[in-house]
Amino acid sequence: MKFSYVGKDRTGKNVSGTIDGSDRLSAAAKLRARGIQVANLTRGGEIKTSRGIRKVKPMMLMMMTRQLSTLLRAGVPIVTAIHSIVTQIEDEDLQSVMQNVESGVKNGLSLSKSLAGQRGVFSELYVNIVFAGESGGVLPEVLARLADLIERDEKIRTEVKAALRYPFMVIGALIFAFLFLVNFVVPKFAMMFRQFKIELPLPTRILIALSDLMENYWMWMLGGAAVLGFAFYRYKKTPGGKRRIDNFSLKLPAIGPLIVKFNMARFASLLSTLIKSGVPIVTCLNIVRNTVENEIIKEDVDLIIKRVESGEGIYVTMLESSVFPNLMANMVEIGEKSGAIDEMLVMISDHYEMETHYAVKGMTALIEPVMTVTAGTMVLGLALAIFLPMWDIVKAARQ
Repeated sequence: MKFSYVGKDRTGKNVSGTIDGSDRLSAAAKLRARGIQVANLTRGGEIKTSRGIRKVKPMMLMMMTRQLSTLLRAGVPIVTAIHSIVTQIEDEDLQSVMQNVESGVKNGLSLSKSLAGQRGVFSELYVNIVFAGESGGVLPEVLARLADLIERDEKIRTEVKAALRYPFMVIGALIFAFLFLVNFVVPKFAMMFRQFKIELPLPTRILIALSDLMENYWMWMLGGAAVLGFAFYRYKKTPGGKRRIDNFSLKLPAIGPLIVKFNMARFASLLSTLIKSGVPIVTCLNIVRNTVENEIIKEDVDLIIKRVESGEGIYVTMLESSVFPNLMANMVEIGEKSGAIDEMLVMISDHYEMETHYAVKGMTALIEPVMTVTAGTMVLGLALAIFLPMWDIVKAARQ
């Protein structure tokens, strides 16, 4: 029996193809033995895939998902609904992807199987939620829920990015101004100071030394910076390096709590959507685990999965975790014991989404005065380094 699969290999690269197996479980076991993490495994032949497609913007994906949900709710057949969307999409990449999806569905594949073949466009989370909606006969409702999930997720990400954009722009402007002054302004003043042969104050000597260093060794400094940047990039790609960097980021003031709140809001939102869609709890946790970007939080989710597989509740590991807040653990415990875990997770998601919003505003309020003081200190240092010797020159001229 032949099965089509889509997944990731040991290096994290997207792979797809077919494999023989007596049943679905044996095929999955063969793929795991090869080191392939399966995102979708269905009986049948090859899936038409999208190659050379850039990553589709989340908001475009959200709009397409909502349109498909609306059309299906109105009773439009799925092939007609997909074709209608293809004719309306302005984004060429997404249009190409949906044409492949339409082709797959026309050829008898399920929607989830067709989506799974579009590498790098539809995540494992997206595909599994659609599969659950197809299995339960509630695809329009699940697609609407999925569109809401994408919109909320992107809203949180946009807020966090907006908060971090300002300090990076200010830091970049300060570095550019400093390099311009050191390379083009300071050398002219240095020549003038040397002509008068006066004893220069310490700030001026440091500034001139930096200027000389950059003038004579700029190629070495640029090369060294490039090597260090590349080394850091490679180190971050290693499991141990990424774990240490993620652990360090969680301990940073203001940034650490923001990372935790953002991940808690996302974890609860994704898990709630999957559970409501009828996906088994262990599968839900495994899917959510693969969306977590921080290695420390991911390790705690792995422990939760092991505990749940052994029959314990989700909240047990959360209570022992150094990352998951006690408030979240207590709310999950109430949800599990009352049989309303999905509703409780929605409340948790709303709470931490609001906490993330306030944390972003708080961090922005904290960064602005720090950047102002930093810029002021830099301007003051440069002014002293340049004007102190000029006062000495004026004094010497009067004498």
